[in-house]
Amino acid sequence: MTQDYEQEINLIDLLGYMICRWKWLVAGLILGGLIGGVISFCTPQHVLDEKYNKANSKLSEEAANGIKLLYDNFQLLQQEQKLTIEELEGLRQLKEQKREAEVVQQEIIEKEQLLIERTAAVSDYFTKNIRVLTGDQKAYYEALAESNGQGEDVSDEMQRSAFRTQYYRKTILIGVFAGTFLILLGIGVAYLLGNKVRTGEDFAAFSGSILLADFSAIAKEQKPDFLTKWGYKLRGMHKKSTEDVMLLATEYVESLIVKTEVKTLYIVTDDKINDSNCLGSFKEKMQRDTLQIVNGNFMNQPEKFEDMSQADGVLLWVCRDQSEYRSWEGMLIALNALEKRVIGNIIE
Repeated sequence: MTQDYEQEINLIDLLGYMICRWKWLVAGLILGGLIGGVISFCTPQHVLDEKYNKANSKLSEEAANGIKLLYDNFQLLQQEQKLTIEELEGLRQLKEQKREAEVVQQEIIEKEQLLIERTAAVSDYFTKNIRVLTGDQKAYYEALAESNGQGEDVSDEMQRSAFRTQYYRKTILIGVFAGTFLILLGIGVAYLLGNKVRTGEDFAAFSGSILLADFSAIAKEQKPDFLTKWGYKLRGMHKKSTEDVMLLATEYVESLIVKTEVKTLYIVTDDKINDSNCLGSFKEKMQRDTLQIVNGNFMNQPEKFEDMSQADGVLLWVCRDQSEYRSWEGMLIALNALEKRVIGNIIE
């Protein structure tokens, strides 16, 4: 183990880690929206009145007339669009009745083109003139729509009502973004500050040993949803079979045991590995009359320390996203002090 080892941040793995926890993000989004809704609907009326007055929601007559003109123009464009649709429908009915088919067909083509142009005009007008309205302006516009464009009927109460609606929407939206951001932040902080083994390559660099097999590359779920599958892919977790990885692991370890003439193999684990399915299967497949295999955490189990000290070779077995570097640091120091032969590491 190198004493000056610094864990590098793998942004691709971090992104995959977050995507695999997309359900947490959805929960944060929903919870944030609910909190925003509760806050908005529980806001006292006098606070809303203060916000309304501070925003100068009572427009000047000139500004109100300008917004009234925007409203009237937009309504005119929408009426022209609606009229074109009705005329086009009438022409299509004539065509079905086979009356002057050629003339009607030409008129249909012209009306369809006109409808396209008027639809584009409605969309363009909305984008350039109405969507850009802010605060008090938008509140007045919505009040106009509520009064069917009768500017003189837009009372102060109607503007206040429109302002409250905007306030509710805005607060809920802020809650949604805040909830999602906090969940993302929490996941990121847990990943970065958790001091846990995230990839086999990271642990290999930390321990100074060779990565022999990576069981963590096997997808945890047989039929993951689309987002989880994408997250697995970013983390290098593909559709590999346990049997294939097990075969690779046993072949590598067996060749190293023969090469280094190991008679007693001690598999070092931490408290996160409790004779897991992969470790148990590995031990079964590695059983030989000429080989003794012992495993455990020799730092927390004194009886295991003697087994480790008498072993000819050592294999490190870690658990991705669970094993902590701080717990492995002491074990690696002890192995180095005893000059134990580490043949490699396996991650699951």
